Amino acid sequence: MLGKDLSQVLRNEKIDFVSLSKEQLNILNAEKVKNLLAEHKPTVVINCAAYTKVDMAEVEKDKAFAVNGVGVYNLAKECKKIGAKLVHISTDYVFNNKMTLFRQFTNVQCHKPLFFSKNSVFFFFNI
Repeated sequence: MLGKDLSQVLRNEKIDFVSLSKEQLNILNAEKVKNLLAEHKPTVVINCAAYTKVDMAEVEKDKAFAVNGVGVYNLAKECKKIGAKLVHISTDYVFNNKMTLFRQFTNVQCHKPLFFSKNSVFFFFNI
């Protein structure tokens, strides 16, 4: 969904990119992440993978933590090694309603997510 839409926009803008499905790149597989990033040598990685069932994340905590925490960690770790920027896209159901406009958040603000599915990414915050 998001990945397909983003690919279409990049294609329309004639931007050179590589799009990988979750079958082609399971971000939970650290070795695969390492090998594919080394092979493609991107300057920017846009992560559209996420556990998005917010209500179910309270029940399926291991699944949510794996995708939104460990998977993102695998990407961030390898991006850092090769000097690539990582763009991680999330939903608007992350922080409490006290923040009105998008802006860069401080570590303190980032550690107050609303749901477990979003909390999992902050386990690895200081990569």
